[in-house]
Amino acid sequence: MILAILDIGLVFLGYIVTIWFYHVFSIPAELESLNLLWLLVPSAAAFIFFYFFDLYKNLRGNSLKTQLYSRVLPMILFSIFVSASSCLGSLLFYRKSFFIEAFFIQIILLAAVHAGIWLIANNLHGRKRVIIICEDENTGQSLAQKFHRHKWFEISGYLPLNQIAHLENYVNKFDVFLLAPTIIGQLKSDILNLCIKNGKEVLIVPHVSDLFVQSAKSQQVGDMLVIPINAPGLNIWQRIIKRGFDVVTSVILLVLASPIFLLLLIIIPLTSSGPAIYKQERIGLNGKPYWIYKFRSMIEDAEKITGPVLAASKDTRITIIGRFLRAIRLDELPQLLMY
Repeated sequence: MILAILDIGLVFLGYIVTIWFYHVFSIPAELESLNLLWLLVPSAAAFIFFYFFDLYKNLRGNSLKTQLYSRVLPMILFSIFVSASSCLGSLLFYRKSFFIEAFFIQIILLAAVHAGIWLIANNLHGRKRVIIICEDENTGQSLAQKFHRHKWFEISGYLPLNQIAHLENYVNKFDVFLLAPTIIGQLKSDILNLCIKNGKEVLIVPHVSDLFVQSAKSQQVGDMLVIPINAPGLNIWQRIIKRGFDVVTSVILLVLASPIFLLLLIIIPLTSSGPAIYKQERIGLNGKPYWIYKFRSMIEDAEKITGPVLAASKDTRITIIGRFLRAIRLDELPQLLMY
């Protein structure tokens, strides 16, 4: 909630700074009759875009670069939305480009403040020492690779199961304990109890059943507590509502993002040979194949060179503009056409 209020304040401050620039550089904008409080309305509307893009989740899941890039796309869509709204409604400004010009100042403010928050949080709470409890060192090294270049955790060692009896000697030496997914049952409970007793954080790789329990709501049957687990899926009315929401939202987002869409259709073929959009076959519900469409972020026919492998962080197949597209997920934009 604090971050949301802060973002609304920064967006509003961006408008104020833009107006100040108008005065300093004598840019005509007919601002004399403007009530600045009206700018709180679009400022508050920015929160909807930030929330839709899930920007208020745990900081530990993001790198600094991702934390900054993730605010670019919602701010672009938000600025296009308020610009279009101001043209359709009562015109508050003589300069129709006010919201677009304010966008650049708002991006600078948001980037500077959130970079500062991330760095302070990382210095205060980051680089926690992690020990991996696992069957053997090979399993531990496999899990440790997942933490490669992670700015919030630092793998400090492994504790094989044949040394689990010495766990109490390790409790005060490390900050976080990561349990391998094969550690289950009573052993898992004993480790959790010991870590919680000593105020230590535990990371668990969940099984499918754990995910079902996480979203379930407990019920009371007599004096017995039970957790109902239902088969996943939507009923007919939920499917109708979801489909309607998907279609309406996709159309709105396509309209708002159409300038970006057209710009990328031009830029991608100019910066690397090949079409702007590529398609891939995927397997969907009940094994039915379907096509997905994305903006091309790799060189043409990249899989013919390496085969169908996942992209690495410094994959040479990724184009220069492709790195930017992947960072803020703009390569996924054509999937709106699938709805």
